[in-house]
Amino acid sequence: MAAGNFPSISFSDVVSVAVAIADAMAVLGYETCNDTAGTEEQKVTAGLTAVNTFVTTTTTMDDMINDLAPLFYLARVESQLTDAQKAGLAADSDYQMVVGCQSKTFVLDPNTGDPECYTNQYSGLGD
Repeated sequence: MAAGNFPSISFSDVVSVAVAIADAMAVLGYETCNDTAGTEEQKVTAGLTAVNTFVTTTTTMDDMINDLAPLFYLARVESQLTDAQKAGLAADSDYQMVVGCQSKTFVLDPNTGDPECYTNQYSGLGD
């Protein structure tokens, strides 16, 4: 990246990735806990098991970081890229995902571990 005069990676890129990973685990644990019948202990156990399975079987921490880091980085620097850099990235799947993501924020699918563009699913509230 440095050889291509790309902007530096910043601490905000690291924080964005960490928040997206923590959010995916929290949502999965919370939803599983709420969807599980039984005692409070059974609900919590089910939530923790779902998160553990997600991180050890569905995907790994390394995979999550490697999938999310380029997306958040490219989203942050997209407006700073030269035409030559954009042309060089035109065929890159991460760059295409960033260009096609209006929110420029990414989440992990709790079923597959794949990164997705965040869309505000609550935009109709209050209408």
